Amino acid sequence: MIELQQLTAAILIGTGATLVMDLWVWLLSTVFKVPSMSFCLVGRWIGHMRSGVFRHQSIGKATPQTAECLMGWVSHYVIGILFALLLILPNDGLWLQNPSLWMALLVGVATLVFPFFPDATRLRFWHSSIQNTFTGKSPLEKSADSQRFWPWLVFVRSVIRYAINLCVLPFGVWCVDIYQLKTFVTVAAEGSITKASELLFLSQPAVSAHIKALEDELGLQLFNRTAKGMSLSAQGLALLTKAEQLLQLQKELLLDAKRLKGELHGCVRLGSNRGSSAKLLGQLLNQLSTLYPQLDIRMHYGSSAEIQQAITQGKVDAGFYTSIKPDQALHHIEVDSYGIYIAAPPAWVNKDTQPDWQQLAQLPWVLPEPDTCCGRAAAGLFASHAFYPEKVIKVDQEQMTRALIAGAVGIGLLHAGSALDAELKGEVQLLGQTDQQVKLWFSCQPDRMQQPQLKAVIELVQQLVVQPIECDTPSENR
Repeated sequence: MIELQQLTAAILIGTGATLVMDLWVWLLSTVFKVPSMSFCLVGRWIGHMRSGVFRHQSIGKATPQTAECLMGWVSHYVIGILFALLLILPNDGLWLQNPSLWMALLVGVATLVFPFFPDATRLRFWHSSIQNTFTGKSPLEKSADSQRFWPWLVFVRSVIRYAINLCVLPFGVWCVDIYQLKTFVTVAAEGSITKASELLFLSQPAVSAHIKALEDELGLQLFNRTAKGMSLSAQGLALLTKAEQLLQLQKELLLDAKRLKGELHGCVRLGSNRGSSAKLLGQLLNQLSTLYPQLDIRMHYGSSAEIQQAITQGKVDAGFYTSIKPDQALHHIEVDSYGIYIAAPPAWVNKDTQPDWQQLAQLPWVLPEPDTCCGRAAAGLFASHAFYPEKVIKVDQEQMTRALIAGAVGIGLLHAGSALDAELKGEVQLLGQTDQQVKLWFSCQPDRMQQPQLKAVIELVQQLVVQPIECDTPSENR
């Protein structure tokens, strides 16, 4: 069963190749005065087939048929499409995914040598038909030498015409190059054909074929094959950025076309830490679903450090994260800011006096990882007062930090909203604020800011930032 995609490709390839071949014939007849084929006579030959007549001594002297020129030209292009199908249909259309010039040449040569099979009847039929079609004359009207060499002259001329034809065939499949580039970029990112095939929903041989076809076309080795996987060669690394830019341009072209239709389509991947951005994130998602119902939003959650890294690596398009300072390599919008409080279990220390840092150093502390905003704030606090706790309990959730402080396990740092709420409920006592202010950022890569979907998201974030954001109890996977 021929798929619609295969039939469409065959029509485009066959029609395009036949058209260029006709231009070549026109050039030969106009400039070099080489007699060209009369497709009206081909139509006459086809017309007589309806009466059961397949052979003619001289097709030029046969009875003219109604609309014979139209029949001839239509059959000419239909045959071109059928030849393209011979190229596409074997192996379930694999040639479209991995176009090979050698396969195209093989099909072309096969259609050329068929008339030369050692079958006398077929040879005489082909000889007579070709001669009459080109000249409208009978082979008997030519000299013996002409009759002997004429088939080979036709063959040579056909070879030239087919060479022109086959040079055009690859133009009919330029569309696959974008898939080869996508495969190249994906394999470069994953370092593995297996992982790339899973992401691209292709078989591993198809991925390998894409890479080989691209390397053959460029004449470069893009990857070094090792036991550990695929690593970019120096040449591949030099071309990677350009390939990514081309894919991005193609994506923007398609999106701009959809935007011209009046709707914003596509997908936006947003990252967020789990607490600090919750309020604004909820408002943003609500606005996006209302204004752009066709836009697909995919969320990725993690710690602030994970989100920041995901934005930098392009795993998400944009995201919220907390940090004392933003990543200067990213475009960033300051969304909110708040302080960090030192919190202790009730009655552990005298809150009416200045903290005794050496005494606090002997008590257990509940702290997050060093690459979080509270981890960095703790490092700054310890450095400024020249001490480090003798015992540290590591946690990765602010809610857990609050619970452990309330349970008299140790001293810790809490974001302002959570700290003030815990003090109000009598769970903790606050010893003061750290010197550093934590800020909530919305960031993306600068070169992606003009993408239609991301541009719409950024505009909404900017609108929401100027509105007051209600902070309940900011917390994060820190």
